[in-house]
Amino acid sequence: METIITTEQRRNLFLCLKEALNNAYKHSQSNQIKLSFIQKGKEFMMKISDNGIGINHEKSEGNGLRNMKRRMQEQNGHCEVTTENGTHLFFRIDL
Repeated sequence: METIITTEQRRNLFLCLKEALNNAYKHSQSNQIKLSFIQKGKEFMMKISDNGIGINHEKSEGNGLRNMKRRMQEQNGHCEVTTENGTHLFFRIDL
């Protein structure tokens, strides 16, 4: 069965992926980045993980992270960030 994804959902997921990869490349000092794309029924998940230094929480949350969270909220989705053994960004939307 083919699942329909709106242009806006696709655009926002792409921009989140692009920002997450850019952040990992610029800031993480990692030597490995993993991408996962999972679809279960009408739920689509995207995970970007690196094995780098994590996020410096003393610096306020940058525009990139804030924008990714806002983009997901606009799509009634979810953006989660964890920093255990690197940085892990988890995006989830309902299609």
